[in-house]
Amino acid sequence: MKKMLLTVFIISCVVANISLAQELKVEGKKLQEGQSLYLFRSDLTGGRIEIVLSEPLAKSVDISFDRGRNWQSMEKDTGGAFVYKYHPHQDEAIEPVFLVSQKDKTYTYNPHITINYSRQKPEEAVISLIEKMKAYYEAERKSRFLNLFSRRFPDFIKFQESIQNDFYNYNNIRLDYTIYQETFSPDYTAGIWTVKWEKKYTDKNGNQMSDEATIAMRFSKERGRWLVSGMRNNTIFGSSLLATDLSISSSDITKAASYTVAATVHNAGSYAVSNVQVKFYEDSGGSYALHCTKTISNISANNTASVTCDFSALGPIPVNIKVVVDEPNTISESNETNNQAIKNINLG
Repeated sequence: MKKMLLTVFIISCVVANISLAQELKVEGKKLQEGQSLYLFRSDLTGGRIEIVLSEPLAKSVDISFDRGRNWQSMEKDTGGAFVYKYHPHQDEAIEPVFLVSQKDKTYTYNPHITINYSRQKPEEAVISLIEKMKAYYEAERKSRFLNLFSRRFPDFIKFQESIQNDFYNYNNIRLDYTIYQETFSPDYTAGIWTVKWEKKYTDKNGNQMSDEATIAMRFSKERGRWLVSGMRNNTIFGSSLLATDLSISSSDITKAASYTVAATVHNAGSYAVSNVQVKFYEDSGGSYALHCTKTISNISANNTASVTCDFSALGPIPVNIKVVVDEPNTISESNETNNQAIKNINLG
């Protein structure tokens, strides 16, 4: 009885040692069963992926990349490990299976590993995508520009229409960008980048305009291609979709106190605007003289904000007061013709 137990214990030790000795490496990286590895062309030597299996008891080892339909021999190196150098021709997911031949048996070994190979590193692919966005938008190549976006991009049809409106309303578009932050998912199939975009252009009236926005851009790898699948705080591309419209009418000019005039500014756009300049003019015999300038720090989307101006220096008289919103024309608007109004106010 004692002899049988001892025999079983010795066999168990041998099997355990074999298991511990077996080792799989891909490009020098040791992989455990079930792991995934991400490789790019710049990681390879001579354009080949080196797969190494250490199996001390094996006489020969074959490798298959199509689940055992076809086998290829691995070469035994001077250290006793079996080596195969695989040359990928395209982006692909490689799942090797091994056929191990020992002195008295042959068996298959499937480590359930996946080698994900891409020719371009994800950051290289995304930068290339951003460069194409810049080039196609500047050249007003709508179809090519939209081809860089996922069909899952929010409101894709509406976005497509707004891009066409941009190209109709704006000329001489020039873009610059600065990348602030890059993040990718662990499997390199998605990423979110923070990119500051600056756009300079000429509007239909020949005015030189400029906009800037720091956009959180979501990228997704779909069928081997990197595409834009979302943008947060996008006021650069398809800006007519998001364009603001600041306005004021005579009814928005009121007497807040005896010599204080208030002006209410409307923002009919779908995003907030900041640093809105409001100028109050007084009628001085047929021409208007600037009386005071105020700034509204922020007007949220589809909302209003008010500022006041003191006219006590004029005394108790009726006077025509003109209020002009965004006179420097620094804010891009869908309608630039509703930014001023005149009203006669009895001061005092």
